[in-house]
Amino acid sequence: MAIKAFERENLKMLRSEIHSALATVAMKHGISLSLGGITFTSNNFRCKINGDIVTGDGSAAPAANSQEIKWRRGLDSFAATVAGLTSKDAGKMFNLYGETYVLVGFRPNAKMKVVAQKPGRKSYTALPHQPVFDALREE
Repeated sequence: MAIKAFERENLKMLRSEIHSALATVAMKHGISLSLGGITFTSNNFRCKINGDIVTGDGSAAPAANSQEIKWRRGLDSFAATVAGLTSKDAGKMFNLYGETYVLVGFRPNAKMKVVAQKPGRKSYTALPHQPVFDALREE
């Protein structure tokens, strides 16, 4: 049956077929693939395919979002080097203001340059770089 126009009903059927095809490709390459949301008009549709590396226990490896990747690259910037931070510091835990944080990255052009995260939380915190540098060196 040829599709003449994209509609919610035929996209549901198409989604299940795409999901099956993605499972085959994922199995072949040892990765995890999933189909995101689909937006459509009557003559076209768009969807997002997410791919993850699978760890030894079969679960997807934790993925960094694009913003985290950008922040980590910031640790290799000249400004981070001047502040005393390097990419080797990413993921290090430090105590500051009575709280424990994990260093995520560096924003060279921001007032609060260091991006950190409290363990177990999804949100990020911006911190001044000098106290973080001092806290990391105390560890």
